[in-house]
Amino acid sequence: MQWQEKLNTSYRDTGNAMMDEEIVDLSKQLNFDQLMKYRKAVGQQTKEMIQHLVFSDLSIKVRKEDIERLATTGSVSQHPDDIWLLDFWGKKDISGLLLMPILRHPFVHLFDNLKLMEKIKKMP
Repeated sequence: MQWQEKLNTSYRDTGNAMMDEEIVDLSKQLNFDQLMKYRKAVGQQTKEMIQHLVFSDLSIKVRKEDIERLATTGSVSQHPDDIWLLDFWGKKDISGLLLMPILRHPFVHLFDNLKLMEKIKKMP
């Protein structure tokens, strides 16, 4: 069984183009036990990959074929609110990809999460 099926979702991409209602819908559908397992599996795989890096690897630029694979597999949708990620990630090196989720990414979504939590509280 694939993660998408385990998570009980039809969504496949990053979700950057999702509207608030779609996020609420996704939140209602998700199997949160499986979501925690998915998060743990991603964390473990990331840890294993990082353990094999050497210092000189940090300056390796993202390969064009990896960016193209993200587009062709549907990991990034063609929506304008999503597609910019391909260009953004394509300009990074390994160190930039590793640091972005740790240092910057949580702050990008903090306000959106607070707004969404207020909407969910008001729902019947």
